[in-house]
Amino acid sequence: MDQAAKLRMMANSHQQLNPKIQKAKIITVASGKGGVGKSNVTMNIALELAKQGQKVVIIDADLGLSNIEVLFGIVPSYTLSDMFFGKKGLMDILTPGPYGIHFISSGSGVQDWGQFNSIQLQNCITQLQPLDQMADIIFIDTGAGVSQNVIQFIQASDDTIIVTTPEPTSIMDAYALIKTLKKNIFFVDHFPTIHLLVNRVDNKREGREVFLKIQQVTQRFLDISICELGFVPYDYKLIEAVKRQQPLCMIYPKSAAAQSFSTIAKNLLMIPHEEVQRKGLGDFMKKIIHLLGGVI
Repeated sequence: MDQAAKLRMMANSHQQLNPKIQKAKIITVASGKGGVGKSNVTMNIALELAKQGQKVVIIDADLGLSNIEVLFGIVPSYTLSDMFFGKKGLMDILTPGPYGIHFISSGSGVQDWGQFNSIQLQNCITQLQPLDQMADIIFIDTGAGVSQNVIQFIQASDDTIIVTTPEPTSIMDAYALIKTLKKNIFFVDHFPTIHLLVNRVDNKREGREVFLKIQQVTQRFLDISICELGFVPYDYKLIEAVKRQQPLCMIYPKSAAAQSFSTIAKNLLMIPHEEVQRKGLGDFMKKIIHLLGGVI
């Protein structure tokens, strides 16, 4: 039995166990600048959630610059680009990883979501819809920086994680991203919940100080309250894991950073259900098409 057949069986069995149509929780992960470890953070939180019994899928939405498969050390057979161009279906591009996690690589050859026409985007909705029955949580790992694509993903998702570091430029860029979101017309009626994660801190105190610094300016100048998701300490074992192309939480589960990822995963699961009305991947993609000017 090939990989695609196994995944179809998994989707069917999950649907039978859950006769009510469920919707996966969509979490967009963004950063104000590159180099803050966003994709690594996404991967390790996803793995910790999988360890805690969650069915997790990561969609690498950084078109043309996919990093997730490099961090996993797994070469996908097919990518999101193959599906958009009608060459392959969902079960072909869904790549299995450790602890039952799955990921979708963005591939190469396409630089912007706006390059796809409405027919291709509509096909994407149809193809990705089964993920709502296969996953509890879907992470959208966006490109770094403040771009229209990132804003659109945040607007369409259930929850947003912004990753920053204690570096002054990183703090400024995280604030710039939140400020851009505030100015966006799509957020006039409902501003998304922002969960801040501070990466590469020297200690807990530094992580707390960075959060309070950003919280203070967003409240004072933007009238926005952000949530503290947690912090990850600077850990040389994380650098070693990247070099080995293996997830930190797999090869160094007792490291300080791995323990922090475990805590952050638990924090995500503790968000009260009434705060989160799951939109599901179908609604997520429909909103993306609308924001791109396509016809739904």
